[in-house]
Amino acid sequence: MFNKKKKKLDIKNKLIIKENIVDIENFLNAADVGIFTSDTESFGMGALEVMSYGSPVLSTKAGGSPEVIENNKNGF
Repeated sequence: MFNKKKKKLDIKNKLIIKENIVDIENFLNAADVGIFTSDTESFGMGALEVMSYGSPVLSTKAGGSPEVIENNKNGF
């Protein structure tokens, strides 16, 4: 599903989608941005992990995300 969409959008060489990662710190260190598109989010631990590596976060206003992310400061 993702591969077809990446090809259609012509971003297949620019976007890497990984699932079920065990050694997340290696990927967070290399990430340019963290994207969280959840409709519901209890606290936003994933966003905090991304920010701890100095990367901004793009997130929906679900659950605890607005409490963790300051718009235009550490994310959007």
